[in-house]
Amino acid sequence: MQQRTPILVLTALLLATAAQAQLVFEDHFDDGSLDSAWTIHTEYVSAWAGEELGTTFRVTDIAHTEPLQWAGVVLERDLPCLGDFDIRADLQWTGSGLQIMQYARLRLYHEEEQLAWGGYRDAWVGQQGALGGGVLDGSSWDTGNGHTPSVGTVAVRLRRVSSWLELWIDDVLRAEGASLPSATLLEIHFAHWERPGSTMGDLRVDRVRVEGAPSKPQLSIARVDSLVQLDWTGCPELPSRLWWAATADAAWPAAWNVAGDYPTGNGTATWPLNEGLRVFRVTQSHD
Repeated sequence: MQQRTPILVLTALLLATAAQAQLVFEDHFDDGSLDSAWTIHTEYVSAWAGEELGTTFRVTDIAHTEPLQWAGVVLERDLPCLGDFDIRADLQWTGSGLQIMQYARLRLYHEEEQLAWGGYRDAWVGQQGALGGGVLDGSSWDTGNGHTPSVGTVAVRLRRVSSWLELWIDDVLRAEGASLPSATLLEIHFAHWERPGSTMGDLRVDRVRVEGAPSKPQLSIARVDSLVQLDWTGCPELPSRLWWAATADAAWPAAWNVAGDYPTGNGTATWPLNEGLRVFRVTQSHD
């Protein structure tokens, strides 16, 4: 009688109560000085002028370190490793005539990877500007040049629910796509392109509001040679633990039963694949 080889069953489960979205921060830029939670960095900039004025933060001049580059002033703010989120920013711009070359955008990142973006740009002398944006690994959208006048506003919204990310422009869904990485950084990016005949106007952000819930770790489990290997990625600062257990059914009494836990973050763990092992389960839950 031919002996049957046992089938190894590997499962990785997320067992967590859905975290409720909470207000992370809201800034109306209305107290006369930029909140210390924001940092500012520049790209190809030798000098710039800007301030928090009224209910906006504005940039009114950018001097380049070299021509034919987008020289940028960037407001940057760390986020607490968000999974689901709802982020809104109201942007404004002014200019004179058709010589302006500038943009104002909201950008969202996982570490250094840009997840989504949206806003206004005027990239050509002699034409009016455009609105546009997109989602990494999803769709993008753009009005095309000549659409947007030299004075205007735009409401940008980035919304993710259950790994589906949407870009809304002025309350209309414009781009979307699947998105898993946690959101860790937000930027408001103002820029000017210097070339003969180009000018810059006044670029502003009027409000930024962020709501969100913590990101869940991502688990993967596989058989690697004579080992069971578990890989996980997550947010080290979140109060979570990764629990693991290996069991066998009654047909294989020689199998072992083990349990343990690891802090979440990024990591790999392996266990020897004993002869009697039939089922290996991993579960994760927030403390």
